[in-house]
This record gives sequence, C-alpha cells and structure tokens, in this order.
Amino acid sequence: MQYDFVLHIGANKTGSSAVQAFIRSNLAVFNEAGYLVPDSNLGTSDRITGEHVFAFQKFVVPNDIKGLTTAFDDLKAEVGDKTVLCSAENLSNPGRFQTFAEIVKKYSIKIILYIRRQDDLIASSWQQWPSKVMDDFNGWLVTALQNTGHWERTITNWENMVGAENVTVRLFERESFPDGNIMLDFMECLDIPYDDAELTFPSHDINPSYSDAITGLVAGNRSIFKNQHDNEFYKMIGELTGGAYIERQKTSLLSEQQRDNIAKFFEVQNERIRAKYFPDRETLFKPIDHSKYRYLSAEEISLEQRKIMMHLIYSLWKQMKA
Repeated sequence: MQYDFVLHIGANKTGSSAVQAFIRSNLAVFNEAGYLVPDSNLGTSDRITGEHVFAFQKFVVPNDIKGLTTAFDDLKAEVGDKTVLCSAENLSNPGRFQTFAEIVKKYSIKIILYIRRQDDLIASSWQQWPSKVMDDFNGWLVTALQNTGHWERTITNWENMVGAENVTVRLFERESFPDGNIMLDFMECLDIPYDDAELTFPSHDINPSYSDAITGLVAGNRSIFKNQHDNEFYKMIGELTGGAYIERQKTSLLSEQQRDNIAKFFEVQNERIRAKYFPDRETLFKPIDHSKYRYLSAEEISLEQRKIMMHLIYSLWKQMKA
C-alpha cells in the first residue's frame, strides 16, 4: 500500500539519530523508491537534515491541529504522488498523536515505532535530557516511571488515530535487525529492497552515550547547559578524550534491584504487546543481563570522576602545547 505520509516517530533513545543520518545520506535511494523527505521545516527546499523534531514541536506542544493540518496540506500539494517521509522521535511522547486529529481524515498515514526495554530507556533518557536541567536522578525517576516507556499506551493511541493495520512496531535490539543494522531494518519497514542499493551508512556513532560518572559531575549545571537539548559539553568530552568514555558496558545509575523492579513494573503491559506484535518471542524484551552493566559504589564513581577530570586537563594541556 502506498501512503500519503510515513511517520517514523522514534521512540526516543532507539537509534533515531542514526536513522535520520541514514535518511540524509541516501535521499536519492528514498526518492527512487517513491519517498520525498521534506526539509527541517516541513518544506521542499534542499536543506534536508533527515529529522523533523523541531518542525513538529511548534505544532504538537500547543496542540495546533489547524496549523499542522495546513502544513501537511501545503506539503502534499507540492510533492504530488510521492509518499512524504518524516522522522521525529518527539511524536511518540504522551499526547502528541492528538495534533493529527484532522490530518488522518484526509490522508493515509503509516507509523513506524521502535521500542526498547524500559530500564535502559529511562537510564539513557536521563543523560540525554533531564540531567542538563536537574540534579536529582532518583527524584526524576519517580516521575519518569509514570510518563516514560509506556509503550502500550503509545501504540494504542496511534492505532486509534491511524488504524492498527497502519502501525509498525519494531524492537530496538541489535540481534533482531538484518545484519545487526537498524538502518536496514528501517528499509524493511518501508518495503524498500536494499540488497542492490548503493547505500551510505554513518561512519561514526550518532548521539553516543557517555559514562554516567560524567553525568553526575555536571547534572543540573546551568552554566554548562543552555537547555536540555544542549549537547556541546558532551561533544567536548568526546573530542578531548578521543571518545574514551563512550560506553559499551554501561555505568548504571540504577541499582540491580531498581532495574529488576522497573522490569516488574512494566511486565503486564509488555506481555500484552508481545502477544499482539511478537507472538513468536518468549518475552517482549530480552531479560536483564546484569553483567552488561557496571554497578559502582559512590566511592568508585568518585574515583572514576577524578580520572575523567585529569584526563580532560591533560588533553587540554597537550592541545595548548601543540
């Protein structure tokens, strides 16, 4: 089926930045397959970044149904028979579906949503956004559990909006992707053959996660972060240390017990999602493997923070001497 619009709605911290970079680097492939990627303002200029977060933000935050509908009307009038492909992970946030109330009456829309296990989602989200404006992780965690990772609610809301048959749900697990590559998985979601396509892939990690020992040093520091979207500090960390603190084995702000409790908290709704979308799996997500995390004491975190600070100072000294 050919759609008027395909919306990749994330979710947050499920490889959306990598997908957007892939879209940006392969516009000709998508165009050949019948997809038109709008620019960052939902227009048809050549300023195409592959992401549309901020373009949608100005409509969905005030729930400007009329404004977004007009923007879709104008865009569709320009692109004709092509399917418009947008990527905006903020569309998976609570309530964002409501702004599409009039659009779905006029256009066919497909939704693509990636979901991940909630303990990892919550821990990663803390570093990406709230820690830049808040300093109390455990205080924020109480609220996060009520608003983050409720995949069943997100899926149901969008199904009610566009029709269950038009919602594609995928797991953000490397093992479930073709060749372990989320970008190829995304091509499958769009029914685009990729075996013979000349594809360009990002050459480096997009939006990497750093040690949360660093997060603890700077959480809530408004002299470093302008707002929760400011990533300049972490870019500095990456450049000065050569990416030494981009983590494969994650330093966990959550304790083992907290991770297990979060899994238990979401267990019932995750099972309903599994039964509906992934009936061949024993569980929706892989069970927590605690060996993949570094559970550090306060003293161990403090030691790691001192090492990081000395690494930064030494790197700056070397640059000054160069």
